[in-house]
Amino acid sequence: MEINGNMKVNLDLFIEERKSKVWSQQHLSDVAGISLRTVQRIEKTGVASAESLKAISSAYEKQPSYFLGIDEKLIMNKSSPLAITTSQLWCAIAIAALLMVSFSWGYEQGKNKAISENERPKNEQNNYATR
Repeated sequence: MEINGNMKVNLDLFIEERKSKVWSQQHLSDVAGISLRTVQRIEKTGVASAESLKAISSAYEKQPSYFLGIDEKLIMNKSSPLAITTSQLWCAIAIAALLMVSFSWGYEQGKNKAISENERPKNEQNNYATR
């Protein structure tokens, strides 16, 4: 999310990443090449400039989107074998609907046949079995 040209970061994830590396705020600022005050402000407000976020992400060897709470695995790109177009999706939905209708029709036909056989006299039902 962008706020006045700044990015809203996932604050819990941001602080957790620093603490998991056992880095102080000062060490992060040194590695990222930004001021200590900038790190403190980001950890307090959860808002970072694009430049600061890029520098910190680089220090952690992560993509900036990681700190924005965006799961890169869920973003489908055109090169993904699972990526489908909208028209392909609608086609799949139409096929699924047709299958549901045909199965429902077949079920009804079978049910109606069973009901009609139960309504016939017993000697006519098993006529073929006694031959």
